[in-house]
Amino acid sequence: MARTARTTRPKATPRKTAVAARPVASLGDYRVLSYVEMPDCSLRVLRLGPEKEVNLHYHNKSSQVYFILKGTAEVTVNGKVTKLKENQSVRIPVRAVHGIRSDDGAITLSISIPPLDMTDQLPAQEGYTKP
Repeated sequence: MARTARTTRPKATPRKTAVAARPVASLGDYRVLSYVEMPDCSLRVLRLGPEKEVNLHYHNKSSQVYFILKGTAEVTVNGKVTKLKENQSVRIPVRAVHGIRSDDGAITLSISIPPLDMTDQLPAQEGYTKP
């Protein structure tokens, strides 16, 4: 019986970072429940309190995807508001001004490509246009 050669891919070693103990005041009222960073992306699970939000902000280096795991949310991307239910998502391009709010305390998966650099979360004001 002939043997076939097996190729193995190098495994990504996820890097876990400490979970935020309290909301990040500068960007809104939410909690990071989980954070995993891999070479190509980072994953964060966010819990928004009822009637809470992640304020408008942008990233110069990362695009993102918000995927609603539980509840409902309104995501604003460059002024356009999209209502999302469980298992729905929205793509956020690099430098797009965006934010998310929830009336029912949504749990959201935030995927950042490349991995989110915490110094690249830049607050934006209402009426702000992307750089």
